Amino acid sequence: MDYAPCQNLRTRRNRGIILPVAPTDLDQQCLAKLPSCNEHCEVARCCTDPNSRCLQENFLSCLTYGACEESTMGVNLTIPPMYNLLPQAPGEMTYACNEQDIKDNQELIALIEPDSCPEYCEQVACCYQQYPNTNCFHEDPLGCLAWHHHCQTESVAIQNWYIGQFIMPTPP
Repeated sequence: MDYAPCQNLRTRRNRGIILPVAPTDLDQQCLAKLPSCNEHCEVARCCTDPNSRCLQENFLSCLTYGACEESTMGVNLTIPPMYNLLPQAPGEMTYACNEQDIKDNQELIALIEPDSCPEYCEQVACCYQQYPNTNCFHEDPLGCLAWHHHCQTESVAIQNWYIGQFIMPTPP
């Protein structure tokens, strides 16, 4: 978490919430049950709200508030295990979504379908849905981030999320 304070350098985009990182001594404040612990933890309450994009947009900052479980605010920042909802990305994703790695390797080109990266990445479009009832980021944030590593340049869902044009959920 050495780079967590760098989260404070972000600028506001897509009208989202920018949560500053927790003070470095928050764990000590909460252990001593100081009022300042509750004040800081109240700010991080959005991280646990499944109806908010706060956790998704401030994942690293939210993690810095882990000491809030010791506060009287009841802010529980437990992160579910990786891949508890999403499947693990297949090994070929490394090549399917990175043209630079395969452009000079004819064997890999023969194995990878030209449109396979977008097809793979659409499996995790739920990570980028705007509406809470269709967004799965809270259920598997680590899985979403692992897939994001591969899909960040290819998926239409992800590109739209970055520019603020969210995928609309299909009506129930």
